[in-house]
Amino acid sequence: MDHDLAARFKIDMVLGSTPDHAAPLAELKAGKVVAFATDDVLLYRLIAEAQGDFVVIGDFLSYEPYGIAYRKGDAQLA
Repeated sequence: MDHDLAARFKIDMVLGSTPDHAAPLAELKAGKVVAFATDDVLLYRLIAEAQGDFVVIGDFLSYEPYGIAYRKGDAQLA
């Protein structure tokens, strides 16, 4: 997410980064942040594993294509 996106959605925020997907949830649990954004599938996984009361809210901030990687020649998966 960038500043243009924040302006378009009128979101007052501070941008940051973390080394992995678990770190922002830990910051949320500790009260260091009030929210964080990432891929919705990742958010739902983190919430399912978390000890706490968390929800995914609002509209998508962006739409990104997904891809899948698999071993070359794997006819069954292809």
